[in-house]
Amino acid sequence: MRLISFLVFIHFQIAFIPLAIAGVILVAYRQMIVSKKMGISKTAIEVINGRWTMHVFGLRNDVATANPAAKLTNTSIFGLWLVIFPLWVKYKISGELFLYPRTVDSGAKSKRPCHSAHV
Repeated sequence: MRLISFLVFIHFQIAFIPLAIAGVILVAYRQMIVSKKMGISKTAIEVINGRWTMHVFGLRNDVATANPAAKLTNTSIFGLWLVIFPLWVKYKISGELFLYPRTVDSGAKSKRPCHSAHV
């Protein structure tokens, strides 16, 4: 199934390039311009978009984010779907995540050194 899902993904991704570009523009416009006009944090809506995406991919059951996200004026669920649809189809066929969204092992160590404040 992995090969089949990858071949389907490639075809969908190529076909969706114009739609994905439109989706990115729509999400970016709402996230940056509309959020600024409303005086709302652009970072906060990015967190909501990430949580919505994890909900759609079944990585977390987050109805508390998914339902309100569809009603927020400073993001576009439609735009997000235009961007992630080929990845979602691949995930549904293979049952495996590919590129995005990604999960991290709870026991994974960061390669960055830990800096602590010394007084």
